[in-house]
Amino acid sequence: MKKRLSIWKSILEISTFTRDFDYRKSLEEARTSISEHNLKLIELDAMRTHFHSNEEENRKLIVNLLISISYVNPEIKYYQGMNYIAAFLVVLAKDEAVAFSLLYSLLTNSQFKFLFGK
Repeated sequence: MKKRLSIWKSILEISTFTRDFDYRKSLEEARTSISEHNLKLIELDAMRTHFHSNEEENRKLIVNLLISISYVNPEIKYYQGMNYIAAFLVVLAKDEAVAFSLLYSLLTNSQFKFLFGK
């Protein structure tokens, strides 16, 4: 699993991003600014996401990641299905801030950004 994580980090070039970003601060700000409608959408889809273990804890992490993503980059709105990508990254990274960095990089700096952007 560690090898997979290092490959994803390399592909998405997250090492420079994580040095200059305070995930916890962003999450706190995001929680106060997200609309009730968007929060309900994210929470509903997180409930549809299944894990082999730590299900409730991992769902909370997914909600946190998706709230933060929509706050940090307003061009990235929440779309149904993002919860599955976030779930994969949570399991892979085993660290909320690293999972956020991977998801952010995936949605903004890669060939995959067309999936959920304009």
